[in-house]
Amino acid sequence: MPENLEIIGFDLGHGETALAHTTLASANEPEALAIHNRPTVLSVVGVDHDGQVAIGDHAIRQSERLVEMFVRFKSLPPEDGPWPGERALTLFVGGLVRELVDSRQVPQLEQARVFVGVPSGWTTARDGIHRLRRYREALEAAGLGQVEFVPESRAAFMHARESGELQVQIDQLYGRVLVVDLGSSTADFTLVQDLNPLPLDFGNNALGAGLIEQTLLAQAVARHEDAAKLRAFYQKHPARHAFDELSWRTLKEEYFNAEASGVPEPKARNIFDYELGRGEEVLLRAVIDRPAMEAALAAPQPLLDGLGWSDAYRTTLDAARGVIEGDPDLVLFTGGASRMGFVTRIAQEIFPRTRVLRGKAPELAIAKGLAWWGRSKLRAAAFTREVEALCAPSLLDRPGASSAIGEMVRAELPRLLDALAPVLAERIAERVILPWGRAWRLGQIATLQDFERQTEVAAAAWVDSADGRQAIAEVAQAWLPGLAQRLEALTDPICDRYRLSRRALVIEPTTQVSGELFAGRTADAIDFSHVQGFATVVNLITAVVVGTLMGGSGKALLIAGPIGWVIGFLGAAILFFIGQEAVKERVRGWVIPVMLRKAVMSEERLSSRLRAGVDEMAGKLRADLAARSADDLAVAIEARIKAALLSRAEDALVRLG
Repeated sequence: MPENLEIIGFDLGHGETALAHTTLASANEPEALAIHNRPTVLSVVGVDHDGQVAIGDHAIRQSERLVEMFVRFKSLPPEDGPWPGERALTLFVGGLVRELVDSRQVPQLEQARVFVGVPSGWTTARDGIHRLRRYREALEAAGLGQVEFVPESRAAFMHARESGELQVQIDQLYGRVLVVDLGSSTADFTLVQDLNPLPLDFGNNALGAGLIEQTLLAQAVARHEDAAKLRAFYQKHPARHAFDELSWRTLKEEYFNAEASGVPEPKARNIFDYELGRGEEVLLRAVIDRPAMEAALAAPQPLLDGLGWSDAYRTTLDAARGVIEGDPDLVLFTGGASRMGFVTRIAQEIFPRTRVLRGKAPELAIAKGLAWWGRSKLRAAAFTREVEALCAPSLLDRPGASSAIGEMVRAELPRLLDALAPVLAERIAERVILPWGRAWRLGQIATLQDFERQTEVAAAAWVDSADGRQAIAEVAQAWLPGLAQRLEALTDPICDRYRLSRRALVIEPTTQVSGELFAGRTADAIDFSHVQGFATVVNLITAVVVGTLMGGSGKALLIAGPIGWVIGFLGAAILFFIGQEAVKERVRGWVIPVMLRKAVMSEERLSSRLRAGVDEMAGKLRADLAARSADDLAVAIEARIKAALLSRAEDALVRLG
């Protein structure tokens, strides 16, 4: 891979777009790519009568000459059928590519690797893979090189770490972080736990800052003495209306920049000139001061369920706090709209014990983070290959051989079964066999055959109960630290070679697991994709063991083991008392008098003999579990550890600079 490989971070927004550039060999901060001599470009594209394409503010200035004009066209393609935003996207991206070629800012653009930011929810949307493939094809058809998608939340993390603007330590990014991306059309909320983005589906997707300039313009028109004429003019000239909204956006930004600079009474001004025809001209004096801004933020918005913008924003943050069940460890703001001072003030009120941070140039944070991510990922290719090699069988091994991970799991499984069998034997003895043995002794169960059938059902029900699953889960939880230690012996050398914290590939074994999770379901019926780390392994072990003991011939393990042992013991005791070896098999069907039962099996003798036989029961159960479930457990655990390890390797990319 050439060291001068060009890398581009592409942050396409509803209101504005930013691009950043670096190379594989560079050690410097990615640089913003200038479009029309500005670090960002308005996400606007138009086509004139001659078929010429104009983008950004050039399209706005030429609006009277355009036959087509598109704004706010960023969208995930539909699952099938026409995609309304496709033409606008390809025209806009094609215009960007021509600007980059003409300005020669990216010498080898055709070979560049382009990392495109997408909302976290896009990757998990229904049929998301197919829809993103369609999105990629449109971008590449417009002239971009090799395109790869990256969740915008991860780009925000990379920028937070690398830029140094926020003074955030990498360890702070391991916790619960709420990323708030405020744009002109939407507010994207993403909770990130241990670097894994989890899209939050709540609130109103119309919560974009573009509503504010729309309201400022509408209120200014309403106050004008020629309001009716201005509204009629806008109806006749929608392109001019779009241009004026963007002009009011600039005024809004000037106002909040003045406020951030400490100006006591921030104010932004402009004059708009309208030629209505027949020599009639109207002037609109635009003034944004504190009362005007407060009125715009408080104005009821139909798209926000009648709330004002600031109230809707506060309500959405409150909803976020409820969805994530408490305060995050960090709140990161990105997007140009986060420059509005009140958004971070409200966030600090909602999360008083949480650090709320925003960079110096939030409108460039995602683009630069994407470029950083791309550079780190390409540098980390060798690291990823080593982790993948750890998860794959050696080519020198025999066909079907296990990987190093699989060999490690198989070496540790005897320790799991050694711990599990005694717990199961003891719990089944205490919770099932002893109470049902007492019932038989007191004549509440007619025959030993009845005892056998009823105890089998009761034992199986206990294994599949919350109590039984919790017992299995607790043993698995206690077994995991040893497995994790052996795993780290394999992964630590890889981390050391790439100067990564050894924690980068650690799969935490401390996740607490409910015994009711996955109750009544076997391993092949469970989707573990949403369960992180070793919680997956714990619940998988529980499901496999329960499935082995519950499914088909699995119940025979209970009969041949602990239950079968007790039946044999009771039958042998009776035969010893009556001295008729010839009727050994028939005794199971006898209705033995209660007095005889009590004589051969006192309460104390039943309890004592049962406790003395637990080890024998455990040995039988362990041997049966090893024979029937060890292979399934090994394969399932190996697969889940591999999946978790490869996911951690991807997460580790943000630690590679």
